[in-house]
Amino acid sequence: MVNFPFGPAKVEALAYAATIQIPMDNTKVIGKVTLTGNATIDLNIDSEVPAGSSLVLIVTASGANRTLTPGVGMVGVAKTIASGTSARMEFVYDGTSYHQTSEHPAPTV
Repeated sequence: MVNFPFGPAKVEALAYAATIQIPMDNTKVIGKVTLTGNATIDLNIDSEVPAGSSLVLIVTASGANRTLTPGVGMVGVAKTIASGTSARMEFVYDGTSYHQTSEHPAPTV
């Protein structure tokens, strides 16, 4: 396992699926996805990931408004993203789950 800041953050280019799986195996993971339908994000958290690790999601909605729902390994609220726009959601790991700490409009990706 590589730990940011001693190595690079892990950037995941995610493919759309109704349930999107993200492997959490770095202390800083950045996930980017374009939603063509509503989706749930589930995390596969490596046993070596320490508390304080972070996840940044950059999500773009395509074709219509899309809803992204935090799933397994996450605590947060569903976010509806307007068609043609992006949002950034940030989460911090407490040793059990990644908790949503903020959400922002994101620049066009």
